[in-house]
Amino acid sequence: MRLFSLLALSRAFFCLLLVSALYGTNAQAQTPPLQPAPQIAALPALRPVIACEALKGRKLEGFNWPFTVQSAQKIVDTRGNPFCKVTATLAPSSGVEVVLPLKHWTQRLLQLGCDGFCGSINLSVPNATGCMPATNGELALAATDMGHRAGLLDTSWARDPQKRLDFAYRAQHLTALFSRALVNAFYGVAPHYAYFIGCSEGGREALMEAQRYPKDFNGIVVGAPASFLTFQNSFFHGWNAMMNRRPDGTAILLRAKLPLLHRIVMSHCLSGSNLANDVLENPYSCQFSKYWATPCPARATDTANCLTREEIKAADALYDGAHEDSQQFVLGGMIAGSELHWPLPLSPHGRSWSYAIALNSLQDLLLPGTGRSISTLEEFPFNRADFDLVARSAPLYNATNTNLHQFVANGGKLLMWHGLADASISPGISIAYYHGVEKEFGARRVPSFLRLFLFPGVGHCGTGGSYNQANLLTPIMEWTEKGIAPEMISAGNTGVLQPAFWGFQHENSVPQGPEVLKFLPVLAARPVYPYPYLTVYKGQGDPRDGRSFYPVYSDSLQSVRFDRPATDYIGPDNQKNYTVSGDQLVPMPN
Repeated sequence: MRLFSLLALSRAFFCLLLVSALYGTNAQAQTPPLQPAPQIAALPALRPVIACEALKGRKLEGFNWPFTVQSAQKIVDTRGNPFCKVTATLAPSSGVEVVLPLKHWTQRLLQLGCDGFCGSINLSVPNATGCMPATNGELALAATDMGHRAGLLDTSWARDPQKRLDFAYRAQHLTALFSRALVNAFYGVAPHYAYFIGCSEGGREALMEAQRYPKDFNGIVVGAPASFLTFQNSFFHGWNAMMNRRPDGTAILLRAKLPLLHRIVMSHCLSGSNLANDVLENPYSCQFSKYWATPCPARATDTANCLTREEIKAADALYDGAHEDSQQFVLGGMIAGSELHWPLPLSPHGRSWSYAIALNSLQDLLLPGTGRSISTLEEFPFNRADFDLVARSAPLYNATNTNLHQFVANGGKLLMWHGLADASISPGISIAYYHGVEKEFGARRVPSFLRLFLFPGVGHCGTGGSYNQANLLTPIMEWTEKGIAPEMISAGNTGVLQPAFWGFQHENSVPQGPEVLKFLPVLAARPVYPYPYLTVYKGQGDPRDGRSFYPVYSDSLQSVRFDRPATDYIGPDNQKNYTVSGDQLVPMPN
């Protein structure tokens, strides 16, 4: 076996991370195995050396960028842990919030990524239930709105080039520097360990930090990263919207037909786990065929329980992904098994979420400065000329730089994860980036600092009804602080269908104080092994018990490859720094 030693495999079998004490119990459920004691550093808890209120108006040693602290006040989280909450603005307009434990800070700082186009501050900690420093309120937390305040799909802020720059990479870095200086002022010492966790847009920010600012964080959790933003927000979403539209603008395939399409796909694809009717362990091994579905009769008046030829053709185009002849513009289209997550309209006259995000991104983020403007997606034909046009912004927004040498030299660790039924950001992005890092460092060296976990059947950032619950914060801490690399992540299935990701988190639901997002009680546990290993049922034992599975190296999963010109934009040193000049962003000399 190429990645696991026998010792590592033994540890994987006996060290499942889910515990009934953390996730609850169910009378009809198999109790998951007990979790071993967390292997993180035993750092002494420290108390503040100055009052919370003293942080307002205080100069911060080592932070030389203009800032204003609006407030510094004591708050209490949902568990009763007291914090000092600091609200600040980093010039010119990046809003930041930092919460600092008042009683037992264990010398760790955790920065949180944001969602979608950002525009709000979310202090909830994802994928951390069972991570004691998080649940006990021992972490200093920081988050930023990335330089603007905006609504759900509002990108009008991006008409300001400074805000585009802040969103691209500047705001998270300044927040990291500010938070570190604030911690130092409050406790008299800098954080011993600094972490970052983010998913989707937050995943792009996480990778951007490792690539551009390798000294900011020791350990980083990267979920479903929008790291290919330039092409993801234009060609991926735009293609999915336009290939599902008739000339009159009405939608062809609607959300109500997706369960039928999903059943057809699952009836033709082997699960890969040795369990019948299971989630797809390797959806890339099963390519959709338009011949799988028997079309509705030509003159049928009731098509609720069949797919029309028009619907089959639209689905086929979405699986193919944006391309022109043999040129591939995205890192994979929709993948088999993801159908229930497709962001399609409810009615023929409804516009999909993909249409809105593509049009807004093109108008406000990607086309400014190119001499091109559009008012509808119909004016953007998704050809090679348009691909090259939006590619001009890749050095600004994309987080696909495989030169991680400085991050690795600093001892940094990257834990990447992606749902294999993600229909919002293709898991191909994570796979292609992993391959790019292998090309830069050599395949044998990569697992020492980067591991990728692919969660079968899981939608965007943990949506769906599969094995979508996992504690990812503890493994990155164990790896960073004790050198114990994650040989597997245990995932829990609650039996509850989490809503598909058809939009961003509503602003009214964003917590204004520290909070650890809680898991539901699980009905089953299953291990997920590092790429390119699959999780296979032994053939005996309770399939709800993670001990009934073992890892198998997958040549077919490891051999997944993507084509040019999309792959040309993954590689070393493909980012640039920018400065504002008038109403434009101008690349700075290297």
